[in-house]
Amino acid sequence: MTTDVATTTPAAPAPAAPTWPAQGAPMPAAPAPVPLEKMTESQAREAIRGKIHDKEFGAKLLAGDAAARAEWEGLHKRGFASKREVETVEDANDQAAARREQGWNEYLGWQKQLYGLNEEQLTEIRRGICTPEVRAWALEEKARLLRDTAWHQRFRAGERAALNQWGRVVGILGLRAVPLKDWPKP
Repeated sequence: MTTDVATTTPAAPAPAAPTWPAQGAPMPAAPAPVPLEKMTESQAREAIRGKIHDKEFGAKLLAGDAAARAEWEGLHKRGFASKREVETVEDANDQAAARREQGWNEYLGWQKQLYGLNEEQLTEIRRGICTPEVRAWALEEKARLLRDTAWHQRFRAGERAALNQWGRVVGILGLRAVPLKDWPKP
């Protein structure tokens, strides 16, 4: 038995060595496959990747096996679902709103990564508004930066910090100034 010298209490036992199956022993059974109807999009895509490397399945598919073809098409329908067709004006509006939301999310993600904005700032950008005080600051900062010849040289040289400063100022100036009391409720 070993002891810890500082406290004279018994030391914890060494962890047990991992056990491996004996050579030639059967491997544990793979998890049961998920039925096609219950597969998520990512599970179906993973199944497709597995089928691509399955020589037996590939041979069946090339031979024209109806069951293999049905499974292959089912996986693709599940993994790469086609967009819903436009049947009504409401469908068109829903798709336009989804595209607009996706565009905003991509833009705001880029803004957050580039400028390190917090959620409150991102909400202001999404709403297209800022406080008059913030807009006034941006106008003053723009004027100050344009007068600063050293900053101007760094900006023209492509220095990241100078580009970030300019991007923040221009981004704020693109927002509409609205007093805080008149902001829409979330």
